[in-house]
Amino acid sequence: MARRQKPSVFRGSFIAALMFLSALAPLEAKAQAYRLSAGDVLQLTVVGFPDLKQRTPINVDGDIMLPLVGTLRAAGQTMNDLSALVKARFANKVMQQRGPDGRAVSIVVAPDEVTIDIVEYRPVYLRGDVSKPGEQPFRPGMSLRQAVAVSGGYDLVRLRTGNPMQEASQLRGEAASLWNEILRQHATVWRLRAEMGEEAAPDKSAFEKSPLAPAMVESAFKTEAAQLASRRAEREREIGYLTAVINQSDRRIALLSEQQKNEEEGSKQDVEDFERVSKLFEKGNTSITRFSDSRRSMLLSATRILQTSAAIAQVEREREELRKLLANVDDKRKIDALKDLQDADTKLQQAKAKLSAAQEQLLFSSKMRAQLGMGGAPNVELVITRQTEKGRERLLAQEDTELWPGDSIEVALDASQLLSFMPN
Repeated sequence: MARRQKPSVFRGSFIAALMFLSALAPLEAKAQAYRLSAGDVLQLTVVGFPDLKQRTPINVDGDIMLPLVGTLRAAGQTMNDLSALVKARFANKVMQQRGPDGRAVSIVVAPDEVTIDIVEYRPVYLRGDVSKPGEQPFRPGMSLRQAVAVSGGYDLVRLRTGNPMQEASQLRGEAASLWNEILRQHATVWRLRAEMGEEAAPDKSAFEKSPLAPAMVESAFKTEAAQLASRRAEREREIGYLTAVINQSDRRIALLSEQQKNEEEGSKQDVEDFERVSKLFEKGNTSITRFSDSRRSMLLSATRILQTSAAIAQVEREREELRKLLANVDDKRKIDALKDLQDADTKLQQAKAKLSAAQEQLLFSSKMRAQLGMGGAPNVELVITRQTEKGRERLLAQEDTELWPGDSIEVALDASQLLSFMPN
């Protein structure tokens, strides 16, 4: 019986071995097809010589450097081809090895004692409609589905920078902030128009259906009304000050004019006195001292008249400047108010445009959420660009397609459904 069972056991083991080898066949075929390239990192191992174990990357020229061998061409070769080349280079090499007693022993390296393997592969690259496109480390057996998962999954809307489901809260906050800005600029425009003389009650109808509380709307217009009253009071104070200074200048000019009149009368008397003294001096009836004093008095009188005239001219110039300032108070305020009005109106229109865009985005994201809630996900197209022995090829792929080192994957979502939700 034992003799009959042996063939059955042998036959079962043989079938199991065949099944194992058949399972390895695809992996071996892939290893045969994969071509090394710059960026792959290889490791050399020689049995009995740990000092020769080293990692060596394939450089940009496609070469590797190995001890006792030198430079070898690696790029474009399969691992089997490169392994055979390395074994051939090491074949029959005589190596010196220290024995347990410390003596050097010559050993011939056999081909089977030399191995070279890939320890680090070139990365793969994802681009297109994924959350985090870019470079990923390659792992043997890595599928396209796994690479997409590491990249954060598909980006639902490639026409936007983010996911509308995640941005809805941010958009609502932005819309609320824009409503506040519109209210502030609207109230500012009303106040500036009132400063320019356009008396009108504030128009609050634009905020009746807004998300702003009525108390907030009232507060904004009350603040601008208070500022309007303050600016008007400031205008009255400025006008009052300029008027008072002008009146003071008028009084000063009147005093100086009266002083000038008196000085002219005194100067006239001094001139007459000097003429009389001069005649007496010519006849020798008065002294030189009297003549000099009379002449000095006449000159001083003339000097005082000139000084008073200059003072009057100075005060008159100052009064004219003050009158110009007084006349331009309202014009200057209107010019400043017009400039501020243009700025406020521009900001108001910009805020309205931004609010409109935010509301459209909110509408779009709400439609997107509804569609995704019904299970409507866009289709995806996956294309792999791969370096093969035929050159660079573009291959249509599925999520379960196994990747090769150096693959470049393009992910494109079918956005035709999403475009139908976009506002006109």
